[in-house]
Order: sequence, then structure tokens, then C-alpha cells
Amino acid sequence: MKAEPLRPVITSRQLLYLMIATTFPTEALLLPSPIIRSFGKDALWAILGGGIVAILPLLLTLFVLRRQKAETLTASLQRLGMFGKVVPVLFAAAAILALVNIWASFAQLLRVDLLARTPAWVTTFTADVAVLYGAVGGPEVVGRIGEILVPIVVLEVPMLFLLAIPWLDPIHMLPLLPKHTLSLSLGVYEVFTFLAEISFAIYFASFVRDRQGIARALWIALGVNTLMLLLTTALPILMFGCEHAGLLAVPTVTAVRAIHYGFLVERLDAFLAAPWAAFVIVKLIIWTVFAAGILADAFGPRLFRWTIWASTIVASAVSLSLPSLGDVDANLWAVWYETGAPLALIALVVAAAGVRRGRGGTARA
Repeated sequence: MKAEPLRPVITSRQLLYLMIATTFPTEALLLPSPIIRSFGKDALWAILGGGIVAILPLLLTLFVLRRQKAETLTASLQRLGMFGKVVPVLFAAAAILALVNIWASFAQLLRVDLLARTPAWVTTFTADVAVLYGAVGGPEVVGRIGEILVPIVVLEVPMLFLLAIPWLDPIHMLPLLPKHTLSLSLGVYEVFTFLAEISFAIYFASFVRDRQGIARALWIALGVNTLMLLLTTALPILMFGCEHAGLLAVPTVTAVRAIHYGFLVERLDAFLAAPWAAFVIVKLIIWTVFAAGILADAFGPRLFRWTIWASTIVASAVSLSLPSLGDVDANLWAVWYETGAPLALIALVVAAAGVRRGRGGTARA
């Protein structure tokens, strides 16, 4: 198998599914509890605000993609010399840092909901094998996997919301207008950092055959991720109220567990845990391929496999030091809100400035 897949290898529809899976599985696991705990029902306003602000990185990403045309990002930045390689390094560093939390949330989700007596290292080691196998195949393999799995899991969320209607109480949403100003600042930032992961398209879009469909795919992906987060956050609020939902480690999972229809469906969450775990594995593959691929573009294709192996083994091993979802939540601040997300946003801004300068310099020459 080649160290790096030849371009192009995916369609714009597969890019759409990749961008949904880049964000959605863990945002629905890690975000609802802290933002409900901090802002109550205003968490939904924070999500709406985060979705609106995330349009900015989406527009920057589309700007870069239009400028680089069929080139890779690194090729577009070559005009800037070694400075142009700062962008791939920043993006890769942000992704690798966040991989620790993604791995930990995967293991803790299974421990909380399905495999309570199974040590985290067992599920993590098993997932290591799947991630290594899928990531080495590059965007083509993960694109095909995403095309099969992502639509199924995305359809599950509105289906669950409909099934939960008998237990929903709209009174928990009153008053509708926001009460906490922090929900429109800090809460928006937390949500924004997740939705801004749409910028990963800077790498994956270079593999798309039908480039005319890239913009549409990214707009739909951002809309779907925002809607999915709204539904998974509103579900526990409407079922339990903000006071009780904020006390739960994983309010969405608890809400799904509360849905029952007598002897027909007693533990709905047990049926959904397996596809959800598979979805998170797809996300792990995407983030690993992104970090490895963008570094390989900048410093040579041989780095592709080495980065995949190193990032997977190291990140999954370090994730075992986070023995609970509370620890994962606390670590999220250090590795993503305060470090990873700012690095990725800086890389995106530098990429946009660099591509614009490079094209302008070429035109003048």
C-alpha cells in the first residue's frame, strides 16, 4: 500500500460525511453537560451563536480552497518558503493534542454505557487496530467508511428526538430569551471551537474530484453539526430540566436510556452504543489522517505512516490517564479550548493570508 493516496480519490458527498464526522460524535458527548451546567437552557442560545460565528472559519476555508484550486495547501504556501510550513505544523499539532481527548471520550463512553466491567485499555487497544488499519488507507478508505456509516448515525438523532416526545416538557425551555450574558460569550466560544473544525476541509478538499460541490458540502456539514448539537442538548433539557440535566455526566446518553416502550424497547441506548462507537472510531481515523497527511504534504510522503503510528499509539496511551468523563471534561479545557483550537484558528488565518499573498505576488510577477 502506498504511503500517501493519489489525488483525487473522494467525492464532494464523501467530503460532506467526513466533515460531519470530524465534529459530531464527540461534540454531542462532551459539550451538553458543561454548557447546560453553566448556562442552563441558554446553552441552546450558545449553540446557535457558536454556529453563526463558525461561518467565519468556513468562509476562510472556502477562500483558501478557491485560491489554491487543485493544489495542496502546502503547494500553495511554497511561495512563502519555510514560513509556509508553519501552517501544516500548527494544524497537525492541534489535531494530535485533541486526539488524546477523543480517545479518552471513546473509552469512557463504552465504559459508562455498555462495557462497565471492561478495562479501558482493552477497548482502546482494540480501537488502535481499527484506527491504524483505516488511517493508513488515507482519505479514500475513510471516505468510503463515512459514506456508509455517517448517514445512519445522523438519522438516529432526529429519530431519538421523535421517540422521546412523550417524555418532553416544553415548560423547561421557558423563558425563551437568554438570561446569562456568559452564554453569549464563553458558551459561544466553546461551541464555536468544535464547529470550527470545518477548517479540516483545507486538507481533505484537495482529494475531491468534483470541486464544484465543495462549498455546498461544507455549508451543509456546518448546518448538520449545529442542528445535531442543538437536538442532543435540547433532549435532556426537555426531559429532565436544566437543574437535573446539568448534574449528569452524559445527559444525552441518560436521556436516551430513559426512552422506553414497555417490553418492546427497554434499553434503547444499548442498541445505539455500537454504531456510536464506530462513529467515534471514524472520527479518530479522520483526525489521524488529517494530522499525518498535512505533515506529509509539507515534509515528504514518508512521514505519513510514521505520524499515523506515532500519533495513534501515543495519544491512545496517554488517554488512559483520564479515568473518567469528568477528567476528560477538565482536560478538554487544556488541550482544546486553550491550546488546540487557538492553534488551528491561527493556522487558518495564516493560511488565508499566505495564500492571498502568494497569489498576489505571482500575479504581479
